[in-house]
Amino acid sequence: MARVFISHSSRNKKYADEFAQGLAEFGHQPLYDATLLSPGSDWNKILEQALDDADVIVFLISQESMDSSWVLNEIGRAKALASGGRKLLIPVIIDDIPVPDILRQWLALMGRGRPPREIAGEVALTISNFEGRREHQETRLREVEQDLSKFVDDAIDTQKTEGKNNKRAAYLCYGGGALALVAGLILTVEALQRAMNPQIVLEPSRVIAAGIANIVAIGFLGALAKYGYSLGKSFMSEALKSADRIHAIHFGQFYLKAYGSRLKPEEVREAFANWNIDRGSTFSMLNSAEIDPQIISVAGQLVAAGFGKKGD
Repeated sequence: MARVFISHSSRNKKYADEFAQGLAEFGHQPLYDATLLSPGSDWNKILEQALDDADVIVFLISQESMDSSWVLNEIGRAKALASGGRKLLIPVIIDDIPVPDILRQWLALMGRGRPPREIAGEVALTISNFEGRREHQETRLREVEQDLSKFVDDAIDTQKTEGKNNKRAAYLCYGGGALALVAGLILTVEALQRAMNPQIVLEPSRVIAAGIANIVAIGFLGALAKYGYSLGKSFMSEALKSADRIHAIHFGQFYLKAYGSRLKPEEVREAFANWNIDRGSTFSMLNSAEIDPQIISVAGQLVAAGFGKKGD
């Protein structure tokens, strides 16, 4: 059963009454002044609400209705409501006039000289076809919403997992860097203690070699600490990206729930567009020079210089 709003001129009331009776016989609910209004009611507000609530809007077009400012206002409101195929709009020409320009985009039903109940039967058939198409669209929309909801849930779970894994890796890298710093500090203290111990006497060449080894070891540990921090920072940045993406997905999910039935495919795409807008990875910005390989080069030069002087 469809709710059918009947827009007409008061001068065509007899035709509207018979047409409404015909619709009722086919199981539809006619909405017009005779079924909606009673003495003392706010007729303007009631008719506007009925127009908004109707599934189908039928205009009984005659010369009298085209002279009615109220009917023209209803046509304008109905055209806005019918955009996007959410409502069925049917002009019925019941007078000897052409289809008005304001309604030319809709195929009109020619009813002049024909019984109103016969026209009601044709309108009922059109409504039946419209309801079948709408039911199919709604079923398809529900299927799409279910698929999209599953996709969104999967995307959120994936981002949560990636965020947790990246955070865990970041903390491990930070911990490794801290351990490298501690090891470097311990090695430095031990080297100083050995150098200041009067009981330990070493040959100059061995002192130079030990000093160079300590420099290399400490420098290498310092480079590892620096690289661990940089690597941890990259993992943490990826974890924060996952959090931002989850926030963007939740916003798209809210937008879909609020406006899903009125959204176009491109609008759905735009609602979720920002969740993966940044495809760059901070790992690509890591610099291998952060290991400070020049420390090894410097140590090699010191060794060469030390053993060169020994040969002289």
